[in-house]
Amino acid sequence: MRALIGPAVLTLVACASAPEVPGAAPGIKFRGGNGSSCEARIRIKGAVNADTGIAAENHWLRAKYPGYRVMRQSLIDCDDEPTDRITLVNVAGEERSVYFEISDFFPKKYVPR
Repeated sequence: MRALIGPAVLTLVACASAPEVPGAAPGIKFRGGNGSSCEARIRIKGAVNADTGIAAENHWLRAKYPGYRVMRQSLIDCDDEPTDRITLVNVAGEERSVYFEISDFFPKKYVPR
């Protein structure tokens, strides 16, 4: 019985370490809130550079908001952390903003004050 527990645990650990969003690079994790405000911003963890981080944002947006397109993107400061505010729009013209904290892959010195 003990021998069966080991492989089962390894299988669960392997599944738990898979990307949380389809298409996101291995190691990318999305933490924090639902992205609806600065206070509830999504924290992108594990991005090794800006290209990986921006790709993670795009994968998250496609997975969570199908049918929306990016209307604009702004770099803002939320509680002294660099944050992307991405405004989306759907075919009905409804707008929605999503906030991503990007300090893992964006230099803080460029954040507007």
